[in-house]
Amino acid sequence: MPLPRQFNSDGLLPVGDYELTLQELRSSMLVVGPQPALLDWDMDHRRYLVDQLSILVDQLWQEGTKMIRTNAEYKRALDTVRENRARAEMERAALAEEGFDTNEITTLMEPILSFHAQIADEVTLYERARAGEVPAVERVTDLGYTLIYARIASGLSQRDLADKLGVDESVVSRAERNEYHGVTKERAQRILDALDAKIRVDVDPKPPVHTAEEAPIALSLAAADASSVHTAESHP
Repeated sequence: MPLPRQFNSDGLLPVGDYELTLQELRSSMLVVGPQPALLDWDMDHRRYLVDQLSILVDQLWQEGTKMIRTNAEYKRALDTVRENRARAEMERAALAEEGFDTNEITTLMEPILSFHAQIADEVTLYERARAGEVPAVERVTDLGYTLIYARIASGLSQRDLADKLGVDESVVSRAERNEYHGVTKERAQRILDALDAKIRVDVDPKPPVHTAEEAPIALSLAAADASSVHTAESHP
């Protein structure tokens, strides 16, 4: 729905979804303020927030926070991490020069730093996988991540795995881009065999919760069992 020209009587926007381009957002009343203008309206601060949002959207469009699967992607991610660090330092300096204190700078930069941290985390996961560490998953539906990290840990490229499977490299590349969504157990095992890898499944069931009435019964049974064992040992 279109953005209203004014806030409601409570100083809020009506509940709803508003679709705006970044340019429309910059010129909207959310940034330039309502009319008549309010004395305490900080338009410069709001413009800065939109500028930060623009940077974040641009990086998401170019890089996203996708899993790193190849050495080429790893090198691009490293470049992005270095660029992000340099940009963050420049932003900190610019905000300090404008008079923002440390807490305000931290609040303003939190969204974009959080995104930067996600890319850095993906770099770390890839580096650990290359060192032979395959991260554990807690859901069967995340098996695709295990297969990808297992290939990386095995030191094989996508082409190497494709050769072992007797398929074109594009088949492996496409499957990994989709994180092996919907992979059958037979195909997963074939990939593991090609990697000379095994998986271990640890089931950690949630302990049963006994009610107040059930607890004494459980204790009584345990005592009776112990008594039976003692009796059996006393009388061979």
